[in-house]
Amino acid sequence: MATIKPTKKAEMLAAFPEVPPLITGEPTIGELIYILQYLMACTQSHQSYLSLLNALYMCFPEMLYHHCNDANEAYPIDPTNPGPTPVFSLGDDAADHCNIRVQWEYANKNLKM
Repeated sequence: MATIKPTKKAEMLAAFPEVPPLITGEPTIGELIYILQYLMACTQSHQSYLSLLNALYMCFPEMLYHHCNDANEAYPIDPTNPGPTPVFSLGDDAADHCNIRVQWEYANKNLKM
């Protein structure tokens, strides 16, 4: 099982593939395909519980997703918004705020459609 920990910005940037060269003028089909491949690599650079292919579905509309999906997985649906963040009372101290926030996060950690 993977360990869940905060990820630093430098760690996230290091996980992404090398940025493709800038396109000047009208792009060729080869350049567009290269950009699509770059986006596909970026979407798969971090794990997601929505899909075995991580966020690859963001690069393709639902009707084209099956072309890159060998696992025959259904097109992922974005999770629902958990709603407003917890409400704190005026008399709460820092420990109370922590406890209230942790309870809210635990209740909403696996919120799916």
